[in-house]
Amino acid sequence: EAFTKIAFHMEEGDRWFELAGRTDKAQQAKDEMDDAERKVDQLELDFGDLSRLVRDEVGRFDAQRREDLKEIIIEFLESLLSEQQDLLKAWERFAPETAAIIL
Repeated sequence: EAFTKIAFHMEEGDRWFELAGRTDKAQQAKDEMDDAERKVDQLELDFGDLSRLVRDEVGRFDAQRREDLKEIIIEFLESLLSEQQDLLKAWERFAPETAAIIL
């Protein structure tokens, strides 16, 4: 919207220069406006490219984070299972002794 207002005012200036017989200034202003339009178009393209890159990187980061979390949870559960198996073996070794005490 701001660019549209600037373009409108530059066109108004062009008309004023032409009416005043200053076509060299009008052409210079038109060239500047054309250059500004090209820069805006290029900046919009650059912004679009950067936005896509950021979206891709955020997606990659999320996928990697999920994979890392999955690995951590699996390692934790495997460790917990191993500890429980060791505890079971200890109780199985101790069970005959407790049976003798109870009887």
